[in-house]
Amino acid sequence: MLLPAFSLFSQNYMISFSGSGETTVIDSVIVYNFQQNISLTLQGNDTLHLVENLGIGQPSRHKPINIYPNPTANSSRLELFCYRAEKAVLQVYNTSGILIYQEGLLVEQGDNTFTLEGLRQGNYLIRINSPSEEYSGQLIAAGSGSGPVKLTKNSTVSFKSLPTDDKNAGSIIQMLYHSGERILLKSFAGPYIHIKSIIPAGNELVNFEIIPCVDGDGNYYPVTTIGTQLWMAEYLKTTSFTDGSPLTLITDNTTWVDYSLPAYCWFNNDEITYKQSMGGIYNWYAASSSNICPVGWHVPTDEDWKILEGTVDTQFGVGHTEWNKGSWRGFDAGCNLRARGIWTQSLPGCETDYFGFSAIPTGGRSYISGTFGTGTNWNYIWASDDIDELNGIARHLHSSYHGVRRTNQAKAEGASARCVKYIDNRKN
Repeated sequence: MLLPAFSLFSQNYMISFSGSGETTVIDSVIVYNFQQNISLTLQGNDTLHLVENLGIGQPSRHKPINIYPNPTANSSRLELFCYRAEKAVLQVYNTSGILIYQEGLLVEQGDNTFTLEGLRQGNYLIRINSPSEEYSGQLIAAGSGSGPVKLTKNSTVSFKSLPTDDKNAGSIIQMLYHSGERILLKSFAGPYIHIKSIIPAGNELVNFEIIPCVDGDGNYYPVTTIGTQLWMAEYLKTTSFTDGSPLTLITDNTTWVDYSLPAYCWFNNDEITYKQSMGGIYNWYAASSSNICPVGWHVPTDEDWKILEGTVDTQFGVGHTEWNKGSWRGFDAGCNLRARGIWTQSLPGCETDYFGFSAIPTGGRSYISGTFGTGTNWNYIWASDDIDELNGIARHLHSSYHGVRRTNQAKAEGASARCVKYIDNRKN
């Protein structure tokens, strides 16, 4: 049963958050709507309410559903406080935002309790809607339930004052949103940061897969989901391999040019200024090493880059229309991968960073002279493939072009590096 009163406004979406993997607890989420030029910071148990007009469409009162036990191995008790007796709908969504169960019910004035059972293992968003109220909560099913999902109504007690001591209650936070806009979500869970990009089209439970990305030095990297791939959202800055053995640091120009083993340096040999923002500068011999990335990750191949470029372009409904202009690939891939507000001489409408890849200009180090090239509007990022004995493959971003350039670089050249893995663990 669906109640027409629930769709009073064209955009009225509720977005909740959950975690899986290393931890199920999300501390906070930063929400960016770049097209509206606004951002909000929410607690992990808050609910994001996307509305077309701020102050309109928000429920008169919003309280979470008290769910216990949670996680559950079999059944859970749902408790909610209602201000009036009326018809309502209970809905259960999985982590993909798919409605898997729906039940019409009658809530009564006061404390209502229900028992929910039969859910398969996974994370779920539980919502109860009535014409005047909205309630939501997250449930982790950790048992071996196989259905059918069943809801049983329990006791109802008399009306009483609104509880004020619920320390775990999340808030409902409004954000201006128009249909088709892309929302960037940056979650924080202890030392882990996971970024996702979504175009909401309804109520949704966004699950952040908390996946370790820790290099041989113990540096933690933010991770962004782009299509079937997971990418570092910062440049690699390790000084050692994953087995603990050190990379060779080269500061002398002549030594850099003549060296044909894995090596790294910092821009202008200034670790303090550039390590955190730019990461390290690596020759191809380092970037092609199988154990320079965190365990389970790898330096992208040429094919990995092609998949990324295609995904970013496809998301925006455009094809590789710049492929016929030299080796620049993708109509908007370069723009959509670049960090905002950093690149100089940027093209109008570029630097969208819709996917949280956040590429910044880094310059590089010459294979001819060993000197550093000042990069305020360009960078090179290695692929692990090579062309021949002396040349490897890289990607080039430049503020004068929308696309991404596939380029051959001398293996002794100094460039930036990122790491990638696949959600389904292939090629890792």
